Amino acid sequence: MEKKHYNPVTIFIHWLTLCVIVAVFASIEIAISFERDSETRDLFSNMHFYLGATLFVITLFRLVVKLTSHKPAIDPTPSKMQNRITQIVHIALYALMLLIPIAGLALLNSTGKPLIVFGQALPTLVETNRALTATIRERHALLGFTLLTLIAIHTAAALFHHFIIKDNTLSRMMPRAKTKSAQPKAEPTVD
Repeated sequence: MEKKHYNPVTIFIHWLTLCVIVAVFASIEIAISFERDSETRDLFSNMHFYLGATLFVITLFRLVVKLTSHKPAIDPTPSKMQNRITQIVHIALYALMLLIPIAGLALLNSTGKPLIVFGQALPTLVETNRALTATIRERHALLGFTLLTLIAIHTAAALFHHFIIKDNTLSRMMPRAKTKSAQPKAEPTVD
């Protein structure tokens, strides 16, 4: 029998990824609302850095799960063009979820700051170079906004499939509640 849903690990990682991405963007937006060199700004900036590193690791794990797990079919089957567009968007999403943290690490490196994770400095991608910092920051931000745009397109497409086309695209990725076995109801007794 063909499975109609993704496995629970895939579903969990999908929604965890969304939560981490929201936290990554929220943390930097909060950080920049405080004065430079303030403790609060540094706290939220550091949160942004660590969440970005977390996103990178989750994405690597997610790729392994994606490549080794069953993908439930969409019912009714979409056109070849829709499948191709879906592939392109998914490849772009995964690429951005890997490239943005790498650009973030390069940005930190360009300012001379290492990123320490579990007591270990992550690799230096670029040497300290303040002239390069602004360029990397712009690219990092551009990639981030591109990711947000693709997430919006991905979300709109899922909702379009669910409400307009009425296929199972969205329901395949929704968490499901565990159901108890149907127990026969006892007949009421009359005394």
